[in-house]
Amino acid sequence: MRSIARISLRLPALLVVLGLAAACSPPEEEAAPAIGTAVGHFFHDSTSGVMIDLPSNWQGRYRVVAGTTKPLEGLQHELSLNFVRADSSVATEAPMLVALVVEREAWARAAADSAAARFGAEVGGDRTHAIIVRRATGNPFTVGTADAVGYDSLMVALYQRPLRTALRPPATPVTRGPDAPAASSP
Repeated sequence: MRSIARISLRLPALLVVLGLAAACSPPEEEAAPAIGTAVGHFFHDSTSGVMIDLPSNWQGRYRVVAGTTKPLEGLQHELSLNFVRADSSVATEAPMLVALVVEREAWARAAADSAAARFGAEVGGDRTHAIIVRRATGNPFTVGTADAVGYDSLMVALYQRPLRTALRPPATPVTRGPDAPAASSP
């Protein structure tokens, strides 16, 4: 009889603790849909094979510059997505996003602490190559100008959602569902 009384006192306390634990635990992140179905603006670079699903407000607001700015062993391609100013000129001094295609073995040999800080984080790839992305961390434009406001709106949209990427062999056609916007490489 005594053990039943203990259980009846402990059961409500246990339920309260479990309820608090469930309420305080972080929500599970939603799995991002496959890259073949674009959620926003679908960017595909046919030379490197890089595909990125960008926020829809990015469409027409950036230009891609290919080249190599930082030496990295195993670097195959470097793409800088640069902001298009209100006067339609391209701001090359501070890319909004830089995507690298690096041989996976070379990326694994890079010092983890310094490689991520210098080049960005791995966000995708395939068996032999990694896609490394570095997002801009600041706005290079004067506060209050049209360019500063436009730049901020693009970067806020980019940081508010998971970055979905894929890597296809260069010149491989992209297969899209009927609801996906056309692939483009501005």
